[in-house]
Amino acid sequence: MSFSDKLKAYKGEFISQSDVVSKTDQYFINSYIKLSNKDFRPEKFNGQFLPGKIYIFRYNPKPKQGKVEGFVNRLPIVLVFDLKRTKTLDNILYGTDLIATPPDERVKILERVYDFSEEVIESNKKSGNQTPVNLKSDNVKALLNGTGYLGSSTGFDVSAMSDVYVIDYEDWKKIPYLSVALLQGSSPVEIYNSYRSKLKGNNDLESKKK
Repeated sequence: MSFSDKLKAYKGEFISQSDVVSKTDQYFINSYIKLSNKDFRPEKFNGQFLPGKIYIFRYNPKPKQGKVEGFVNRLPIVLVFDLKRTKTLDNILYGTDLIATPPDERVKILERVYDFSEEVIESNKKSGNQTPVNLKSDNVKALLNGTGYLGSSTGFDVSAMSDVYVIDYEDWKKIPYLSVALLQGSSPVEIYNSYRSKLKGNNDLESKKK
C-alpha cells in the first residue's frame, strides 16, 4: 500500500480534522513521551542512527547549537539523512525536523521517502534487520526537490540528546497530523510561515530559470 493510501485510511478513522489531530497528539504523548501506552512500547535507540529512519528525542544543546532560524526544538522528530563527525570529534546527526515542517510538506516528504524506500522498509519489518536507506546529499536533493525540506533540515549534536526512540513505521502516517511541539524561541506558525516563504521563493526562482 502506498503512503498516500495509508494516510487516507488513517484519516478516515476520525470524524473531523480536529479529532484526528487531537487523538494523534494523545497517541504520541502516551506512546513516545510518557511511555504510558500499555499496548505499545517504542523501539529504544540501539546506539546507531540509520538513514531513512525517524527518531524522536529530548534535545538540550549548548547555547547557539542546534538552532534553525533562531529557535531550538526541544522535542524534534527527525528523518535521518546522515551522521558525521566534526573536526572537534563531535557526532552530528543530519536530517529534516518534521516538527519544524508544515503539515502539508510533511506529507510530501514522508510520501516520497516511504514510497522510495518501501522495499527496504517492508524487508526491515519482516526480518527485523536494520538496513539503511541511501539518503546522502545528492540522492535526497533529487528525491525531495520542491518540498522545501532544506528549510527544516539541520544538524543535531548527538551528545545533547536523551530519551531517543525510533518512530515505528506504522506511525509515519500519523506524523502529518501531529501538533505537539516543544519549541524555544519561536512559534509553529512563525516557523511554518518562514518555511513556506523560502519554498515560494525557490519555486519562483526555478520558474524564472525555465
